[in-house]
Amino acid sequence: RGTITAGRRKQQVAILEVPADQARPLLREFPILVPTGVGFMKNAGLVTGPNPDEFEALAGRCAVFELVPI
Repeated sequence: RGTITAGRRKQQVAILEVPADQARPLLREFPILVPTGVGFMKNAGLVTGPNPDEFEALAGRCAVFELVPI
C-alpha cells in the first residue's frame, strides 16, 4: 500500500506486481513512452540502449508494478 500525492489530492493505492506475461508489452513500450528512463536502465546494466526488444526481454527479471486505487 502507498499514497500518491498531487498538490492537495491524495490517493491510497495498492501496489501489485504485474506477472511477466503482462509486463512484457509494457516493458517493450517503455523506451518509447519514457525515453528519459532509458539512461537509468542502461546505467544499471540492464540494456545497451533504447531497443524495445531488449526491454521486452527483461520480463521476469525486472519487476513491473501496477498502482490500483483503494
